[in-house]
Amino acid sequence: MYIAETDGPVMPIKGKPKSGRLWKSEKSRFRSMCQVKPLKSKWDKRLQQRQERKDILAHQAELKEIKDQEKEDYCFLYLCYVFSCIFVNKPSFSIILRVGLFTPYTHSKTSCNTGVQKWDICVW
Repeated sequence: MYIAETDGPVMPIKGKPKSGRLWKSEKSRFRSMCQVKPLKSKWDKRLQQRQERKDILAHQAELKEIKDQEKEDYCFLYLCYVFSCIFVNKPSFSIILRVGLFTPYTHSKTSCNTGVQKWDICVW
């Protein structure tokens, strides 16, 4: 008798299942199943990502500060224009008030004079 050579590993011969259900596959225990390692990044890569995140947040804060400064400068220049309209040409100031670029507001703080109207810019 000759033994046939096979390419793959030889599977052990199993007998007939006691239940008689031949179509059922054999199951392995859960702890003996192949465990997948959780995805972990290396420490250097995590430090690099953290630094990139800090740089992005710093850049966002810088852009916001620049935008706020530009808005403040624009409001200041516009206030200068409006007050020059008040002292030079009073009708144009009333037109600005009717358009609604400026709205009166009252301070309710105790340190300020209560009831005194001031003018504030409505930013849209």
